[in-house]
Amino acid sequence: MTQPDIFEYLRKLNNGELENAEDSKSINNKTGMQVDQADRVNKRHAQEDDDEQEVQSKDGYEDEKVVEKIEVQPSNLSYGQLRKYQIEALNWLNNLHQAKLNGILADEMGLGKTIESISILALIESRKSEKEIKNRKKYFLVIVPKVTLNKWKKELKNWFPSLRVFKFYGSQQEKESMKNNELKNRDFDCILTTYEVVMKEKSALQKFKFEYLILDEAHRIKNDQ
Repeated sequence: MTQPDIFEYLRKLNNGELENAEDSKSINNKTGMQVDQADRVNKRHAQEDDDEQEVQSKDGYEDEKVVEKIEVQPSNLSYGQLRKYQIEALNWLNNLHQAKLNGILADEMGLGKTIESISILALIESRKSEKEIKNRKKYFLVIVPKVTLNKWKKELKNWFPSLRVFKFYGSQQEKESMKNNELKNRDFDCILTTYEVVMKEKSALQKFKFEYLILDEAHRIKNDQ
């Protein structure tokens, strides 16, 4: 008996259209057999799912990595104290970083998204040894609108003074000099630049491995087409 047949039987039973008890008994028996069969199939599928989950768990596929909860701001972050909601934002950013995921920090204007973004850089850096910092192989990249470039440099200097920030911006002649000197020597930890410079100088930036990328006003990367 198909599923529509069951629905039709229920309709007839409700409307008193069944001719005799034998019809009802016959259909009931068929319906019961189908329900029993469906129940057995469902149980088998459920058991197979349980077995598969158990195998995945043993193989480590579903083991969740325990991420340390941050209670206080990183020691290398100075100039002020993070507020409670900013510590929560730092934990969220840290969880994403540990899971190798991207995220959009969408707090209201004026709540300190810039400081929260700087705090995750400070946290990542605080976990490194002096040797790792000295022999740096991966860098930070902060891409911002031109109008906020100096503001970002000031906030980075104030809140994270130990971070060596290189502002990659200027005329074409100045940028050529930077590529032959600062970028070549790599005497920095973080590159601060604009969207326009990244597009024009991507061949120079592609030579670096970046550990963390911050995009301010990230809607700039939206593809309108």
